[in-house]
Amino acid sequence: MIWKRYLPSLLASIAMVAISVSRAPAQTGSIRQDLPKRTELGRVGLERQWFTVIPMTGLNEQLLTIDLHGDLLFAQTNLSNLYVIDPESGRIFWKQNLGIERGVMGSTVTLTIPPAVNSMFVFAGSNNTLFCFDKATGRPVWQYTMESGKSLAIGNRETNTLISSGLAADEHRVLAGMSAGRLVSLRLLDKKTGKPLAKPEYEWSWQTNDVLSSRPIPAERVVVFGGRDSKVYVATVADPPQMLLRFKTGGQVAAPLGAYGTRSIIVPSFDQNVYSVDVFDGNVNWTFSSGAPVDHEPIIAGNDIFVVNVAGALSAINADTGRARWTRNTGGGQVLAIGRTRLYLQSHDHDLFIVDRRTGTMVVDSRSSYERAGLNLREYTVNFTNSVTDRIYLSTPGGTMVCLREIGESRPMLLRDPNQPPFGYLPPEKSDSDKAAKKADDAGAGSADEKPAAPARPVPKAKAAPKAKAGKAAKKADQEKADDAGAN
Repeated sequence: MIWKRYLPSLLASIAMVAISVSRAPAQTGSIRQDLPKRTELGRVGLERQWFTVIPMTGLNEQLLTIDLHGDLLFAQTNLSNLYVIDPESGRIFWKQNLGIERGVMGSTVTLTIPPAVNSMFVFAGSNNTLFCFDKATGRPVWQYTMESGKSLAIGNRETNTLISSGLAADEHRVLAGMSAGRLVSLRLLDKKTGKPLAKPEYEWSWQTNDVLSSRPIPAERVVVFGGRDSKVYVATVADPPQMLLRFKTGGQVAAPLGAYGTRSIIVPSFDQNVYSVDVFDGNVNWTFSSGAPVDHEPIIAGNDIFVVNVAGALSAINADTGRARWTRNTGGGQVLAIGRTRLYLQSHDHDLFIVDRRTGTMVVDSRSSYERAGLNLREYTVNFTNSVTDRIYLSTPGGTMVCLREIGESRPMLLRDPNQPPFGYLPPEKSDSDKAAKKADDAGAGSADEKPAAPARPVPKAKAAPKAKAGKAAKKADQEKADDAGAN
């Protein structure tokens, strides 16, 4: 038969196609076959929310980082491409390049700066340049080159202009920590009209004594930031700004700070401790000894704080008392997300394992998830700790990205109660007329038949802040270099 004559050549052609497909680079543009399957995920209580493929532009492009900030998911590549993604649907809103065409970073960029977002704009950083994009469309609005500050020796080199911290922003300003130790604030709105400026204006800066790698936290009236000079600073955002307090730890503060309630800052330090500090009066609420330096951001979920130190010990701490409920060894694993009752981690081999949130006992170990459940996530090496919601976000370097959720959790669970007042909130003070009216109401509210109220228990007096040193001693203390941080 005729078909038998051509069968060998047909089979050879099919084999060549199969070989070429198997040798094709693992890059975007096509959906990979290693997506976690529904049955595998179901065995560990998870399901897939969505998957997407980041459209890489070349064979050498790889995804470096993913990060959730505000209500947007960000993905950045080694070719300075920034992708902005809907965290609940996986839809790519827009893409922008952070400087390749201008030669700012070239094609060998390996460092990325976590972006920031407010209601109108997305802010991204590359080397010493800040970029502002329209949040909805991705249209470039402005770019700003950071000015040189104090030169700082780091190893055998000096640096003074690199952005070294994650960016932070509110409706009024964008903040960036610099490798020379400066925190720089750029004003976004016109002072008179309140409308967005065509280009930002330099507002103020604070100088510290070492690199700033911890993302600053802007609050309503203050900004909080930590540095590798072992200190945490709290300054007002008024013009001119004022330094409210400096809190010194025994080691570097390199990881992002945490914020609990309206006035407690959670400070991870290389001195092996985690501190809870009142942002307004500087009092230390509690100190937790971790047993090893802490270089990870504290994850705050409700009244729980989860801390991982460099030795891999994961501790669950009561946010009000600082007492550890449990501690377990992660074996070098990374926390991915926190659910209602479980913690999700990825081992150093990139296998999933699950810990009970209340007791710290192992629910599913990494070997069971890989061998028994058949869940293979070993190519999903790009991840981050989600400190905002309970969603798990993973990606391959080639751009295949997935979002996982607990079965039935169709809406993301926010780790911070959205009904709580924001961090840094101070209730407005009542006017004299309001106080007089309340006093009159209280006086007229009683009746002759009512029994007098029991006397209130005496309230313990708050400890007064120590008085400033006077004369030469104060002058000498102010000049100490270790405590020096100046506004410019």
